[in-house]
Amino acid sequence: MKIKLCNLRSVQDILWYQWIGSIGVMLALTISGIMAGMFSPLIAQLTADNSPLRMTSSEISWMTSSWGVAAAVGAILGSFVAVPYFGSKMTLVVTSIPFGVSWILLILADSPAWIHSMVIVHGLGLGLAIMSFPIYVGEVATSASRGTFVNFAGNGPIIGSLMGNLLTTNLSTTLCGLSFLAPTILYVILLLSVPESPYHLISTKQFDKAKESIMKYNPKVSVNEEFLSIKEFIASSNTITFCDQLREFKSQQQKKFEIIIILLLLFVQFGGVQPILFYNENILTKGGVNVMKPSLVVTLSTAISIVAGWIFVDLVDRLGRRLLWIIAAAGSCLCMLAIGIRFSLLGTAYDMDALQWLPIFSILFWRIFVHSGLVAVAHIYQSELLSPNIKTLGICVGNICSGIFATIANTGYQPLIDNLGYDSVFYTFAAFMALAVIFGCTSLPETKGKSLQEIQNMQINQLGMVGVVDRS
Repeated sequence: MKIKLCNLRSVQDILWYQWIGSIGVMLALTISGIMAGMFSPLIAQLTADNSPLRMTSSEISWMTSSWGVAAAVGAILGSFVAVPYFGSKMTLVVTSIPFGVSWILLILADSPAWIHSMVIVHGLGLGLAIMSFPIYVGEVATSASRGTFVNFAGNGPIIGSLMGNLLTTNLSTTLCGLSFLAPTILYVILLLSVPESPYHLISTKQFDKAKESIMKYNPKVSVNEEFLSIKEFIASSNTITFCDQLREFKSQQQKKFEIIIILLLLFVQFGGVQPILFYNENILTKGGVNVMKPSLVVTLSTAISIVAGWIFVDLVDRLGRRLLWIIAAAGSCLCMLAIGIRFSLLGTAYDMDALQWLPIFSILFWRIFVHSGLVAVAHIYQSELLSPNIKTLGICVGNICSGIFATIANTGYQPLIDNLGYDSVFYTFAAFMALAVIFGCTSLPETKGKSLQEIQNMQINQLGMVGVVDRS
């Protein structure tokens, strides 16, 4: 009987609505990540001589670039229209419209224009998704498990990338589109079954629905106390107009938080994330790897990073954001150094077959450090640091900056390889990761276990202390 009571209590302790919402978000992000995995096999198909949808290299370049531009437009729409008026949860539901349309375009595609349109429409959905998911998960999760749920949902793009790569390689465009529609419909059903964030409901004065939302998402707390706490939090940073938002955005407290977010995204992109993911197979081939097919290594590294994402999903709440960032950046630095050393030794007397495993294991561990550490921590800080009234603006600015950093890294990668060589480029990536370690040790605040109100108060108190010191 004691065992049964214990099991019943453990079932009652599960935060069901937080899990359902997070699974819905994870599936939405899975759909958003499909295109990244589709590009490689899709481009191979579109450039084949016998392809009925053949595209030139110039058209391919425009198509891939338009995906990023559309994502930026989606992020701006999410920041200034969707999230403020519909709420973060409903914005995630709305992403199903561009995603669903993109899969229908893929199913009906009979010319390159259909494919190009599919990519653009999907990019709009991607921008809306990456804009709204940190806000939603950050607001509905408890302070003790916020990092876990953001990390859990953040595994979606990796799963989507693998799904897109495997299905596009082995199925027709029609079957791919039909396969992608199923999880799109599923995440809509899941998200419609949970309430909107209580933060949005209180900010729009839907107080009864806000109390119901609190009771469902976090049944362990006192509803009235939590309601008053959130209401006070929103009122303390209440802004109405866009000019008010800009003034708050430029305040000393929020400016520091936004700089931290932008620098985190800079280190992620200049640490080589996108160039290595896009040129993964080429890097292994140029690194003299022939004990395994480079394409197999890429698939294995993606699969392992997904498994690691599940295993280490709560690591950010056990270690803390700051320590996890430092460990992940240090690990990434060592992986980049190892790959650089491999390229430096190629063609020398020290070039041995056994060293082929150096880039293989480096890529495998690097994927874990990046996705379970660097990217996860950056997303969590986006959901935590900014005050509610400028959170959408701050995340939008961060995502635009991240897109600029990614564009610089991607466009600069090949010219640097041609002029400096692979070893120098990977030593550069390692140097940025070393700087990321220093930044983590000196500048990152620890927000583990703190409510959103406590995080804002922590920064206000720090600035107050600085002001006292300055006046003295």
